[in-house]
Amino acid sequence: MFNLAEERPFHPQINIAATIAVLVLVFGRLIRPETGEFGTVSHIASVLPLCICWALLSRTRRDVTFRIFGALSILTCAFACRIFLDKLGAHGDYWRFFAVALILVHAAVLFSRMSDYIVTAVLCGAISFIGLPGGYFTATGHAEFAIATGVSALIGVMLNITIMSAYRKLFEAKEKYRWLSGTDPLTRLLNRRAFMARFAEADEERGKGERCKGALHLAMIDLDHFKQINDRHGHDRGDAVLMAMAQCLQRHAPGLAGRLGGEEFAVLFPDCSRNEAMRQLDMLLREVRGLDIDGVSLTFSAGLVSAEAGENAERVLTRADRALYQAKAAGRNRIVCGETPTLAGENDLRPLPMPPAFAKSRRR
Repeated sequence: MFNLAEERPFHPQINIAATIAVLVLVFGRLIRPETGEFGTVSHIASVLPLCICWALLSRTRRDVTFRIFGALSILTCAFACRIFLDKLGAHGDYWRFFAVALILVHAAVLFSRMSDYIVTAVLCGAISFIGLPGGYFTATGHAEFAIATGVSALIGVMLNITIMSAYRKLFEAKEKYRWLSGTDPLTRLLNRRAFMARFAEADEERGKGERCKGALHLAMIDLDHFKQINDRHGHDRGDAVLMAMAQCLQRHAPGLAGRLGGEEFAVLFPDCSRNEAMRQLDMLLREVRGLDIDGVSLTFSAGLVSAEAGENAERVLTRADRALYQAKAAGRNRIVCGETPTLAGENDLRPLPMPPAFAKSRRR
């Protein structure tokens, strides 16, 4: 979902506009001493709320907070300008409409929702013009004032629509590309690159100790006799088998499973014990055994290993692949737990002797 606070596409523009507004309100009293003494409590009070809103806008990543303080920053700026221009008297009247128009134009990049922008613009106009003596509107001309106000509001609305619509489309295209670049096109699971990135995220979360209190486990899965399924029933049936397997993985480990290539899959079990990871993997195997894909039954072999903190993902996969080999060498349709690495970083898991016939059919 599009979140302006998270994406922050117009952060430099917002900073520039806020800086100009603060500088005008801070140093305006030096240029026009009749508006009050520089550095007084009233002077600071007219600038401080805008600075607070600006700071919160710069830091927040929450959409609701950004919307609220975006509106408050515009209204605060309008209120401070109203006080400043009122003290200038007739001279301030010349700048009043120009200041409001500038505020509304710059506000167009603050609101991803048109309703927020319209409400803020109406309130900004009310703060700036309500309570002025009738002579102000007579001098400017009621018709001229209405036309100028309407045109300024229309320009602001069109800017908001155009800018936000263009960026929303860009955001959607970026999200679609991100999804496609990290998703296997057939199974809709994570592809190898995205799975490795997900492993790194899980390992980093465990290292920080923020959420994960248990270990991180990785299972490598290989469908048994998949080449025979393709040879006997055709590749369409083979694709159906792969998609059925992917659906099982999504149910048991949503967002944590990936297709490494061909009939090979991998799945993460974060924040749990090794026994719990084994139990979940066994439940997956039981479900897969019960599948019937147009008359084709299915089983898999799997190797489960525990990842050391900071261990390289490729190395973990290598250990899991060796455990997977043991499962296939022992007759397939089973799960084998690999040993954890030693402190020196060497793998204690010694593969079983590979039968010559099995060496050629290992990946089938």
